[in-house]
Amino acid sequence: MPSLLLSGIIHGLTGMEILPPLPCASLNNGTPLSFTEAASCCDWKVRKYHVLSAGFVIIFSLIRFLFMKKVLFWYMALLLTGFGSYMFYLNATAFYEFYIDKNYWGGVAEGKMLEVSFHINTSCSTSGPIGSRSCSSSFHPDTKYEYFVDSKHYVGSAFWYGAVPTLHSEQEVLDTVKTVGDVGDTITVYYHPENPEESVLIKDQITSNYLISLMISLAMYASVYALWRWWL
Repeated sequence: MPSLLLSGIIHGLTGMEILPPLPCASLNNGTPLSFTEAASCCDWKVRKYHVLSAGFVIIFSLIRFLFMKKVLFWYMALLLTGFGSYMFYLNATAFYEFYIDKNYWGGVAEGKMLEVSFHINTSCSTSGPIGSRSCSSSFHPDTKYEYFVDSKHYVGSAFWYGAVPTLHSEQEVLDTVKTVGDVGDTITVYYHPENPEESVLIKDQITSNYLISLMISLAMYASVYALWRWWL
């Protein structure tokens, strides 16, 4: 019986085929018997032996499958929930501070526009069976301005905070910047009262990017639950 149990455990955990010895492999005088002779002389013992061995194999194979399945699930669940929690914390904090907390950009100072330019971001993608390539470009304003807080001089560059609307031409950039002021104009600068070096020219440019990021992080929690219901 110990050899039977051992063979079942080894096969169930590793998949190795280890057959236990037959219960009547020799006569009383020690003369070895062939497998057929041994099976015929104690057929019921052989069947019982193999049934028990198969039972142990099935049980430990099932244990191995369930154990590996659960271990893999918890690894994936830990990865998804950890990354989702990190994203949720960053986006929720930023969304609150910059969009909900009205005191974040509570400081107001008079400044002067020093420079106005723009940069172009180009993104390309390949699609279709023949690999057709398509590219699109977006224009973004680059500004430089100065302002004073408590007689201390600061230089800022942020036009607006976070993700910005897509502009499709240089003229769109210039027209957008002119809503605040052109080079040499006196402008209004919004800054953080506790950190005056943080500043923007447009403080209420609310975009959907943070909300989308929040929903993605919440979707990771939902995927863990769905994976748990489907996998386990």
